[in-house]
Amino acid sequence: MNRTLVKDKMAGCFTQERYDGTYHDASGFRTEASEEAAHSFHEITAGLTNWCQVHGDVKDATKRALFDPYPYWPELYDSCKRVIKAHSDLKTEWWGDATAAKLMGDAMTVLRERHQANVPRWWLPIMRRLREDREQPRREMPTEEFAKHFRK
Repeated sequence: MNRTLVKDKMAGCFTQERYDGTYHDASGFRTEASEEAAHSFHEITAGLTNWCQVHGDVKDATKRALFDPYPYWPELYDSCKRVIKAHSDLKTEWWGDATAAKLMGDAMTVLRERHQANVPRWWLPIMRRLREDREQPRREMPTEEFAKHFRK
């Protein structure tokens, strides 16, 4: 049986030094940075994000007018990047939605503790949905050993 590791599943994700949260450039087209970030957040949320909607690019004028942009994209990106690196170093196995939820939860913890910021409104419902999916086998992941990577 082949094991899939977080390192393999998330290869090519969160590769930028920094993501500033921009959705498109001055001409209205999505940038390479935005495309990479879209792919990265798509993977860590098991495909449950709609990149257009999380940036307020919706067709409903009222919703667009009421949209409040998330101000901590660089910090969230950094937190996810650190979590992926730590789990890759630990050779954590990928167990589907349960692992995606674990990564999201760990990123939320790092975001709070390192940057004193909260995740966007859409983060928790996605994380809960991934945790509730019981079709994938669940496995305990090392917690104390994992935490050491963030205390350096």
